[in-house]
Amino acid sequence: MKQRIKLLTRQEIKQSISPHEKLLLLQHRIFRSLHQEADRLLGEQPKEIKKYEKQYETDLAKLGKSMQSVSKNELIKTIRSHDVTFVADFHTFHQAQRTALRIMRDAILPDEYWWVGLELIPSHFQDILDQFQAGKIDLQTFHEKIQYEDQWGFPWKNYAPIFDWARERGVRLIALNRPREFFHASASLRRAKTDTELQSRDQWAAGIITDLFSTEIKRKNHYRMLVLYGELHLSHTHLPKQLAEISKTFLKTPLSWSCVHQNNDLIYWKLAKAQKENYVNILRFKKNSFCIISSTPWTKLQSLVTWAEGDSHLLTLSASDFEDEITHETDYLSMFKSYGQTISEFLNITPPLYEKLTVKTIQQADFVDSVTERYSQKEKKIISHFIRSNQEIYLAQESIAYLGTPSQNRVAELAAFHLLKTRTKTSELTSKSRDDFFRLILEASFGFFGSLVINPRRKCDLIADHARRLKELKKINKNINKQEIMARRLTLKIFEQKKSIKQLESTPLCLMMSARYVGQILGKKLYQALLAEEVTLDFVRKNFFSKELQRESKNHYENVYITLLKSTQNIKLGPSKREIL
Repeated sequence: MKQRIKLLTRQEIKQSISPHEKLLLLQHRIFRSLHQEADRLLGEQPKEIKKYEKQYETDLAKLGKSMQSVSKNELIKTIRSHDVTFVADFHTFHQAQRTALRIMRDAILPDEYWWVGLELIPSHFQDILDQFQAGKIDLQTFHEKIQYEDQWGFPWKNYAPIFDWARERGVRLIALNRPREFFHASASLRRAKTDTELQSRDQWAAGIITDLFSTEIKRKNHYRMLVLYGELHLSHTHLPKQLAEISKTFLKTPLSWSCVHQNNDLIYWKLAKAQKENYVNILRFKKNSFCIISSTPWTKLQSLVTWAEGDSHLLTLSASDFEDEITHETDYLSMFKSYGQTISEFLNITPPLYEKLTVKTIQQADFVDSVTERYSQKEKKIISHFIRSNQEIYLAQESIAYLGTPSQNRVAELAAFHLLKTRTKTSELTSKSRDDFFRLILEASFGFFGSLVINPRRKCDLIADHARRLKELKKINKNINKQEIMARRLTLKIFEQKKSIKQLESTPLCLMMSARYVGQILGKKLYQALLAEEVTLDFVRKNFFSKELQRESKNHYENVYITLLKSTQNIKLGPSKREIL
């Protein structure tokens, strides 16, 4: 949505306000900048489309007047009690499709009658869709026959897991979009021309759904359906209204429906105003309407900008929250600098220089052959491990930020690393002493803290996630996952001991992995403690950037770690990342 937010000056941001208010002003700035870029790339929308979008905004604004946080179980229970559930889709945003798939996994039980409806395939390609799901044609043939790039054009990798899951579970996928050939004037690529065409698509999809239920009602089969459709269509006056009217006409009794919106901008900013944006995952508006908050408005908008720039094939290369990649190294560096300056401004710290910094991606992973000769054998193994496992790593000695598969989160985290390392002038990669292990924890903690300034919805493995992962690893070849098993076990022991850590005998790689795990949890707790005003920005600066930090002392970093641990001990992080959508 094209929500307009006042762009504040740096002087206004420096005024005496709370950390949460200051953070929101900076985030508004990012959001506004991305909106301007999206407007430039996409151009002016037709008046009819604006009218259709305005109705959606009005509908959500009304729903947002009364909302309450609910559990995932309550959401799934509601979905299972309705004939049809519409799930909002933001086509360029991988998180939207991932959340939809999670809903499918939780709502659809084995041996039940369900369909999954999809907007991305025109209905006259249903036979081809059935052939693909049955394994009778391959992916390339499928795309050619349904003219995927021309008819849809959004990243296939966003949707592929839904097709895979449906095939494995035997759930039939239903093509719902109105064929373009049926319009008097063909819609432009990836966008309808008028609200009349959008309304016709709503009617068409509602008609197909009604026909499906009509047939199965006669057979006395109890079917239910999940429908993944563009978010603007989910206004109660759009697709849901058409379904109610058409199904009532042809079935006598209208089909019951529920609606699941995702990451609505207005709802997010309303939560932010009440300082609840980081704690609410699922909202209920009415008995049959919900909104899932799994990301931020600017992260969602970044996916649109990246797609509009022509890099749609790069949107879904990673398996964590929102992933995005930009074509040239200079663009990475620009994003790196932008995030670094935002984090610096939030902390009231002079931003670092970037002239000597080089940003590398998985496409330049062979750089390791030219730099590892300057590292010890232990350090070489660590660098190689992180590159092989497609993880980010910062090499201070070389001024190299290796992103692996680039993402917003990784750029922000390494930007924070660069800020910390250049200010404290530490370049060691591994733990060479007991206190060095705590230095690694603090670095990981600040890196994750910094990434939360840019994406406060970012998740990390919490205690329950580490315990669950260890159970999973026991079923896999232990030799292959030996280092991860050791690192996760050490992480659990560290948090069980509460204060200090008695024994640290382990491999350098295990220690570094464990330091990351511990640091991420500590960074998340520190971020939330700051927003809750249990600690101050001055406290953060003092513990990470004070000149005293650079003083050589036997247990210096360990003492700082204990200080941060005590200061955040009252912070509850909520459910593990696998327990939320």
